[in-house]
Amino acid sequence: MSTLVHLALGDSAAGCLRGACQAHGLPGIAVGIPDDLSHGPLDDGYARINYMRAMYSGYDDWTFDANDAFAPWSALIGQLDRERPEAVVIWSGDNVSEGTFLAMACWQLQHRSQAICMVAVPSENGPPYVAHQSPAELTRLYPCNGLVHNSDQVISGYAGLFRKILILMLKYCGFRG
Repeated sequence: MSTLVHLALGDSAAGCLRGACQAHGLPGIAVGIPDDLSHGPLDDGYARINYMRAMYSGYDDWTFDANDAFAPWSALIGQLDRERPEAVVIWSGDNVSEGTFLAMACWQLQHRSQAICMVAVPSENGPPYVAHQSPAELTRLYPCNGLVHNSDQVISGYAGLFRKILILMLKYCGFRG
């Protein structure tokens, strides 16, 4: 059992974090949520899978075997219940998909007993995506002052932001809220 679970959006970002844990001494284990949260419904995992299948038809097969886009979140919650790590570290870059992921993760995890921490990937050295960083760079970013936050008020703020995103999607995009 690890005392830290690093959470990232997508298999590539999670792979970079696994490399940081295995080869560069980043403490903990990495878990990825496979998705692209820059578009589509965010409140219903079944509707999301159907939407993503329509959008990526012929291009990407990540939705072919899945029935519920939110099954990875349920699996994560089960893992946290079994392993009881001290903290979950959410990694996010300054882009729409990972920003939505950060808000969604805070919403999903806001009532957990584990501490919730966040690491922001800065954009000054390249694209603001977790997966664009090398494992060594991710290890360097983790302990930097000002990049790791652990505050119930911050977590609640991001969880509230996710709720607002759902409401706006209903109002302007026609997705259920």
